[in-house]
Amino acid sequence: MLNTPTTLTNSELVDLWLHGKSANTVDGYRRYTERFFRHIGNKALSECTLMDIQMWSITLGGSNNSKRVAVGAIKSLFSFANELGVISFWEY
Repeated sequence: MLNTPTTLTNSELVDLWLHGKSANTVDGYRRYTERFFRHIGNKALSECTLMDIQMWSITLGGSNNSKRVAVGAIKSLFSFANELGVISFWEY
């Protein structure tokens, strides 16, 4: 059975998002996403809240630059998920 955007698992979504990226990018971004999903209890990305993201970002260690890269990676994943129709952003 072929998955549609609404039935993609987190792992399948991440694999699609990372397809074609350099090996170093894949390695780093995969680590960030694994930590993020672990932090939110592995719930589906579509069930994630802004509070989940903010609380995860508070737990990040390292330099400010490292934190920016980690948050940027998760932001990129959310943008990709939005483009696929896995999640939707509401603007007011």
